[in-house]
Amino acid sequence: MSDITQLPIVGADALNELKDLAGEECAGIYQEFFNEFASQLSELESAISASDYATIESISHSIKGSSSSLGMLRLSKFASIIEEAAKSDQVSPMDDLANCGLASQTEVTALLA
Repeated sequence: MSDITQLPIVGADALNELKDLAGEECAGIYQEFFNEFASQLSELESAISASDYATIESISHSIKGSSSSLGMLRLSKFASIIEEAAKSDQVSPMDDLANCGLASQTEVTALLA
């Protein structure tokens, strides 16, 4: 996983592009993502506890796509790892995903301030 830490937490290009497109709504778009992410983490935790691989795969795939679209490349990669593990009926720890989500939220908030 050491190569993941080389990825930016938030890609400045994607953030700036979204700021150009959405203007003042940009902060709200990210806040909506983080609200949904918190809900998804809770669902993911339940699915992991139940070894519900289809749900794990679905939730992690959703996180992977939406975080990538918003330029959160590291978060997207962690979600991809969980998704791939679920495809093989394996569980990957979600601590890195949760921690990266928090780091992403902190960085986005600072960049939008």
